[in-house]
Amino acid sequence: MSALFGQGKNKFIILFLKHEELLNRAATFLNPQATTEQVTEAGENVLVALYGGDPATQNLDELRYYSFVKAAAKTKFNLARLPPTINAAQLHAMRSYHQVQTWLRNEKDPLKWGWMHTPSGLFPKKSEKDPAPESLLQCISCTCKKGCTNACGCRKAGKQVCIVLYYANIALDSLAKIQCQSF
Repeated sequence: MSALFGQGKNKFIILFLKHEELLNRAATFLNPQATTEQVTEAGENVLVALYGGDPATQNLDELRYYSFVKAAAKTKFNLARLPPTINAAQLHAMRSYHQVQTWLRNEKDPLKWGWMHTPSGLFPKKSEKDPAPESLLQCISCTCKKGCTNACGCRKAGKQVCIVLYYANIALDSLAKIQCQSF
């Protein structure tokens, strides 16, 4: 069975014990008649909660964005700790469902459940979407304490820099905007 970086089995167990509604969502994986839409929606709900979001008000891409903004403000962070993209999570949920159904002896076509056939056998289908916009993938993070000025090493290097700007908003705790600029 596949795993999520930094998310152990114990965290899943604790999550399900605290949130009975998520246990009901996870029960979708036991249903041999579940559709791909039901499986991917249930999977996304569980992952949003696992990564500290609220499945009732947030989707995985929103949580990923806010997690990135929060992490990018730190001097050091590991991108692998971000929640997966919706596309990657859907494929993960489909493969997990296929595995559970296989354990339950319910035969499902693996090619319809997130797997691809190769000369070496079955392999996980890869996400067809980029993990972030291309412009963001080309950025480096500016860690300047007083804003990005002409004295910054990032500007001197002529690199593209991601500047994370926070705007306070009374209705929302904080709203973040990422601007990529070339210097």
